[in-house]
Amino acid sequence: MGDSKFCTNCGAKTQPEDVFCESCGQKLEAREPFREPFPERPKKKGNSGVIAVVALLVIVIFGGAYWFFSQKGENDNIAEQPNQNADSSNQNSQASSEAPGETQQTGSTSPQLDLTKARTYLSTPGYKSTFFVNYPDGMAGVVERFSGRGPNANEGVIVSEVEVVRENGEDYGYGFHYVTRQDGSYYILDSTPFEIYPHLKDDLSIGKTWSYEDEVFGDIVWTVMDMGVDLDLGFEKFSNCLVVKEDNQAAEFVTIAYYAPGSGMIYSTDASGNNDYYKMTAKEQIGIEQAESQIVKWCPNYLEIKDDRTQ
Repeated sequence: MGDSKFCTNCGAKTQPEDVFCESCGQKLEAREPFREPFPERPKKKGNSGVIAVVALLVIVIFGGAYWFFSQKGENDNIAEQPNQNADSSNQNSQASSEAPGETQQTGSTSPQLDLTKARTYLSTPGYKSTFFVNYPDGMAGVVERFSGRGPNANEGVIVSEVEVVRENGEDYGYGFHYVTRQDGSYYILDSTPFEIYPHLKDDLSIGKTWSYEDEVFGDIVWTVMDMGVDLDLGFEKFSNCLVVKEDNQAAEFVTIAYYAPGSGMIYSTDASGNNDYYKMTAKEQIGIEQAESQIVKWCPNYLEIKDDRTQ
């Protein structure tokens, strides 16, 4: 990417000689350019919470897929990436909230949706989505995401997601679960059922920020960049997407993620918008029971997951 830099305020691409960002007018500070591949992550410190934080750093960015590849090594199945076309309409609906799974359709928005609510952007149970992932360190491949709820799951769990990767004829899966609170949505990794992390906040509006603070690895700061965006992923056009910038100080890079109503995160790119990290390539309705079976298979702790306010 040469000597290009990116505005810390809006993520726009800048040149080394620029003093102000041409996109938003922000004064540019001297900083290092975006580096590929990822810098080496900090070494573990030996306490039980560090493992969960490391998992957090990869899952909040890529939905968990990077975890598979980091465990299994480099994947050779690199596919061609489809083109992306996002049209911002800056629309912000103020209607009442609708939970995932209630009359929502892929790529469409019901008048009942409230685009300011975090819950609107959770995936709907009963669907399987396919993603192409292409990480800056060279790892690439295909991931399948199943959205559902386990049988007899705690009522506080709105939806669970499992991401499955196949390598050398063998499947590997990883699960996480979403709950909602008064201030927004949170998720819990199935591997660490008693730890909870922020996902999206309620009262969403352009410029709204929230953060996760960790004294060992550094902070992660999320900022709403846009709302009401139409995103064409080639196989389907998704309406009223939420666009969120994530500044991950621990991994030392910035990503831009798109969330669609009823579909969860559907696309993730670098700050320049030129490099796709995580992109949905297909989505199909498979039914509640089939999705449920995937939760049972890959989430051994799903019955332990609950919205414990002491977390």
